[in-house]
Amino acid sequence: MGLYANYLLPRLINIAMQNRETARLRAAGIPKAQGELLEVGIGGGCHRNRCIESLIQEAGFRITELTTGYLPGPRPMTYTYEGVAQPLSRAAR
Repeated sequence: MGLYANYLLPRLINIAMQNRETARLRAAGIPKAQGELLEVGIGGGCHRNRCIESLIQEAGFRITELTTGYLPGPRPMTYTYEGVAQPLSRAAR
């Protein structure tokens, strides 16, 4: 995979995840989770030009809450999506 993916990127992600705001968001959100939880993190295969809302909807979910924004830190590594989505079969009931 190369030097960037094997050595530099993991260290950058580790630094970004030590952010107090990230820890606060995870601590506040994870206890609210019910059923199956999908937590998507930025990593070597992330493509920021993809529309996350569309990807979630195309996977068969209805988004009921969504907040986006930057956390403190380097902008390329701190844009976040936080929200709630339900499988379409459950949401239609």
